[in-house]
Amino acid sequence: MSTHYRALFEQACPAVDAGDHPRAERLLRELLAQRPGHPESLHILGVICAQSGRPDEGIPFIRQAVALKPYFFEARANLGAALVATLRSAEAIVVLRELLALKPDHAPSHHNLGRALHQQGAYAHAVAAYARAAQLQPDFADAHLWRGIAFMDLGESDAALDALRLAVARQPDSSEARHALANLLREIGRIPDALAL
Repeated sequence: MSTHYRALFEQACPAVDAGDHPRAERLLRELLAQRPGHPESLHILGVICAQSGRPDEGIPFIRQAVALKPYFFEARANLGAALVATLRSAEAIVVLRELLALKPDHAPSHHNLGRALHQQGAYAHAVAAYARAAQLQPDFADAHLWRGIAFMDLGESDAALDALRLAVARQPDSSEARHALANLLREIGRIPDALAL
């Protein structure tokens, strides 16, 4: 990478870390206008787009990064997450299964695989993926939350209750987990417990 490209990249990375996405995006677009095939810049730009509520715009950048650098694991993981965010579950399942074949201990990718399976209505398979994510990373509150929701979709209220309680225990300030747990408690007739949340 030439000195000019490196300078742009080295300015963009701290901007990303500081949460200054507009500045980072501007710098990365400038770099890519001059050097279109820089995988790391493509990846980071795609992630910025996705995190800024524009996952459809970010996916092509991340795809290009993966095409240029097939073993770019982080880019593959973020591509799977962006596909899940845009409800492209079939594509996400392919990307995430390929990734997990290379790195089977990546908890966030198991979680995202669960989300993609969940989107397709494959609730039992989603439960298994969420469970694997939680096994690999026991404090992964979202894995417990979504496992609980999948159990609810399967009509297994006792298992859902256990998973949702774990989600709340792991992340007590999660309004989503508390809301899901309260809804389940209401559904099974435990109104006082639901109101206590």
